[in-house]
Amino acid sequence: MSGPNDVESANPPSAAAEERGVVGTSTMPSDRALEEHLVETLHDVIDAVTGKSTTEKALTGILESAATLLHADAGSLQVVGVDDHNLALAADFQLPDGFRSQFNELSSMPGSVFQRACDSQEQIVIVDADTLTSDSADRRIFEHGGFAAMHVTPLIGGDGKCAGLLALYFEKPLALGNEEGDVINLLARQALTVIQHRRQRSRLVDLVQALRQRTKQLETSERKLTVQTAELRAIDESRESFISMLGHELRNPLAAILNSLELIGLAREERGGGKQAGTLDRALGVITRQSRHLGRLIDDLLDINRLSRGKLQLRLETFDIQKCIDEIVNAARPKIRKRGLTLQVSTASDPMHVLADPERVAQILDNLLRNAIGFTSNGGELFIETRRETCFAAISIRDTGVGMDQQQLQKLFASDEPRPAGAIDGGLGLGLTLVRQLVELHGGAVTAYSAGAGKGSEFTVRLPITAHAIVSDNASGLAEIELPDVHRVLVVDDKPDNADALSAVLLRIGQKVETAYSGESALETARQFSPDVAFLDLSMPVMDGYELAEKLRAQFACEELTLIALTGQPYMQQSPLFDHHLIKPMRAERLIELLNRIDAAP
Repeated sequence: MSGPNDVESANPPSAAAEERGVVGTSTMPSDRALEEHLVETLHDVIDAVTGKSTTEKALTGILESAATLLHADAGSLQVVGVDDHNLALAADFQLPDGFRSQFNELSSMPGSVFQRACDSQEQIVIVDADTLTSDSADRRIFEHGGFAAMHVTPLIGGDGKCAGLLALYFEKPLALGNEEGDVINLLARQALTVIQHRRQRSRLVDLVQALRQRTKQLETSERKLTVQTAELRAIDESRESFISMLGHELRNPLAAILNSLELIGLAREERGGGKQAGTLDRALGVITRQSRHLGRLIDDLLDINRLSRGKLQLRLETFDIQKCIDEIVNAARPKIRKRGLTLQVSTASDPMHVLADPERVAQILDNLLRNAIGFTSNGGELFIETRRETCFAAISIRDTGVGMDQQQLQKLFASDEPRPAGAIDGGLGLGLTLVRQLVELHGGAVTAYSAGAGKGSEFTVRLPITAHAIVSDNASGLAEIELPDVHRVLVVDDKPDNADALSAVLLRIGQKVETAYSGESALETARQFSPDVAFLDLSMPVMDGYELAEKLRAQFACEELTLIALTGQPYMQQSPLFDHHLIKPMRAERLIELLNRIDAAP
C-alpha cells in the first residue's frame, strides 16, 4: 500500500487557507495513546472475526480510532460490491446527515476521488479544497460535506483487487507526515480483515442456504422416488400375478380342448371313417398341433414369470449332456422328416457331465432345435455339435434357414423384443428369453451368430462341466502317472455332487478323504479327522470358504495344514489364507501334480 508521500495533490495550503489557520503538520498523539487505540481496534477486529460482535461495530471503532489519532473531523468506510465496482457505505463516523444521505451517489460519480483511489489502488490526499476547480467531481463532495481536506486509503485484498476505502475528512486544510500515513495503513489493514471476514461469512451463509435448499430438493425427490418405486413394484407384482393367473386359467380350457380332440378321434375311428375322414383328419391335425403349440407358449410364459419372481427352482443332478441331446433329437425326428430336413449330429469323443436340471436343459435344447426347424425351409439342413471348451460343455445348434441381420442379433434375447420375422413353421415366441434366463440360472451362457439374412443361424449353449467328468476322462491314464503320497484330505463344498465327485477322484488316487457339505460340519469333521490338506469351496452360504479358512488356521498350524481354495469364477480374489487357488473343475492330473508339489515342499 502506498505511503502518504504518493499523493495526488501535495500543493501547499493556499493563502486563504493560511488565513483560516492551517496547520502545517498534524500533531500525533503520544506513543501510549497510539498503542491504546491500536489495541482497542485490534480487540474489535478479533471480536468481529470470532462472532462476539458485529462487523459494523468493529468498522465504526476503526474509523473512530483513525479520526481520533489523526485529528480528523469525520470518517467513512466503504466496501466494493461482490459483483460490481459500486461503493457502498459500510460504516461512518460523525458524517453530516445531509452528506450521509447522498454519500453513495456522490462516491459513485465518475472521476471522483473515491473512484480514482479504488482504480489506482493508491492513497489520495487532497490537502485543500480551494485548489480544486469549480467543475471537478471532488468539489461537489467537499461542498456537500463542508470539508476542506480529505485523506482516502484503498483497501487492497490478497487477490490484488480493491475491497473498499477508508476516508478521513478535515474541516481545515491539512498536511500529513510519514507517521500519520503509517497509522492509517495499519488501521486500513485491520478494516480489510473485518471486511474480508464479513464477505467470507456472507458467502458461507449463502452456501449453507443453497445446501439446505438442495437438501430439501433431494429429500423431496427421494420421497417421490420412494412413492414411484412402490407404485412400480405394485404394478410389477400385479402384472406377475395376472400372468400367473392367466396362464393357469388358459390351461383349463386348453386341457378340455385336447381331451375333446381325443374323444373326436376315438369317435371317428368307431364310425369307420367315411368320405369326409380325410378332411376331418386334417382339421383334427391342425387343431391338435396349434393346441400343443399354445400349451408350450403358456408353459414358457409361466416359466418366465417364475424366473422374474425368483420362484423357479432347479432340481440339480449330474448327467451326461449327450444323453439329453439324444432324447430331444429322437423326439424331433418325425417333424424333421416331415419337413424334408436333414440333421447331422457331431458329438464329443468323451462324455461331458454337467450339474444341472435335466428337465430344464432338455427344455433349453428343445426350444433351440424347434427354433431351427421353424426358421428353415423344406429341404434345409440342421447341425448339432457338442464339444469341450476348457471348463464348459458347448452345444451348438445350426441351421441353413432365414438368418438374421446384426440389429436383430443385438436384440434377440430381450424379453420385450419381437422374434425375427420369417418363421416357416411356428417359432419360439417367448422361448429365446426363457432360454437365456434358464442357461444363466445354471451358471452358463448362450450366444447367437448369423452371417446375415438368408445365411442361417447358430445358437451355442455353454454349461459348466462338473468334476464327475474327471473320473471318466482320466480312468485310462492314471496308471501311467506317479501317484502322490497318502494325505488326509478334507473336501468341503455345499454342492454334494461336486464334493462327492472330487472325493471320488481323490480316493481313486489313493488318498484318505472326508467330505463335508457346510462350513460348520467341516469344523467338526476337521477336529476328528485332523486333515493335512483341505479343499474349500469359497462361495458357500452361511460360512463361506474365507471364514472357514480363518477358523481352520486358528485350529491348525500352517505347517500342519495346506489350504486350497476352490471357485468356479475365473478371476478369484487371491487370499493369503490359502496356499493354492484352483478353478473348478480339476482334472485328475492337476490334482496329482498339486499333491506331488505339496509332498516336495520343505
